[in-house]
Amino acid sequence: MIICANCHSENREGEFFCAVCGCGLINDPRTPIYMRREGVEVKTDRLAWGTSHFEEGDQLVIYVRDDATPIIVEPGTQMVVGRSDAYSGVSPDLDLAAYRAVERGVSRYHAAIHRVEQALMLEDLNSSNGTRVNGRRVPPGQPWVLHDGDELRLGNLIMHLYFTAVPRLQRS
Repeated sequence: MIICANCHSENREGEFFCAVCGCGLINDPRTPIYMRREGVEVKTDRLAWGTSHFEEGDQLVIYVRDDATPIIVEPGTQMVVGRSDAYSGVSPDLDLAAYRAVERGVSRYHAAIHRVEQALMLEDLNSSNGTRVNGRRVPPGQPWVLHDGDELRLGNLIMHLYFTAVPRLQRS
């Protein structure tokens, strides 16, 4: 268990934010968790924690709750997020089927992430079980600005999003 320094609530291992008060559960909230992983050093030109600034060539690092391996993508103009379905032939750009997406209520075409100028925008694609960012519901069809460190919930699948400026991963 991880104890929140702010409200002293117990949180599950692997959580980035307190379930009660929402405070970060890492020592320095300005340092994204992916920059502090044991055995991996990430070098970046800027520290973007909490910002919506996302430049051409930046990468989106996604941690699915209860899975230690990040998903690293360089979003193009638009990236559809959902789960593949062999029966219907659906294959979204970011396929979350391997993360028990069906059980967790992720739609085949759940949401889209658009890069607009120097920001990432999220849009719920009228999903069956909804989309939330940091606990707030995203209305279908309404663009929502994403920030470094956001918690994204597609149905009951929880992910944490981090922005990084073209990192060079070096194993120690």
